[in-house]
Amino acid sequence: MIIAGISYLNIDGQTYSTEGKFDISIQNIKQESKVASNGKINIKQEAVASYISGTIYVDEGVNIEDLANLTNVNVTVKTAGGNSYGLTGANAVDEFKLDTSEGTVSFKFEGTGHDYN
Repeated sequence: MIIAGISYLNIDGQTYSTEGKFDISIQNIKQESKVASNGKINIKQEAVASYISGTIYVDEGVNIEDLANLTNVNVTVKTAGGNSYGLTGANAVDEFKLDTSEGTVSFKFEGTGHDYN
């Protein structure tokens, strides 16, 4: 069974060359334990955006500024194990950082709709 390896990134129908390592959060609610003075454990919930972040290679035709300004796009990662993670209505957020020694740029997209198969 394959659990890691080559992964693919697709943004609105365009596939990008990647290092294959992504951070993916499919949660819409973050929970945190809060311990009261009497020892009772309560839960605090906070709404959060689902996200996909990672690194792509700056191949010919990759425009970092265009990527960093994308809004309302579909972002999909397909893993080596055959799982797919997708965001709909996703927006580019945070800094897109260029690493000139590696020829890569880091990215992060957040969205409200998510899909996991």
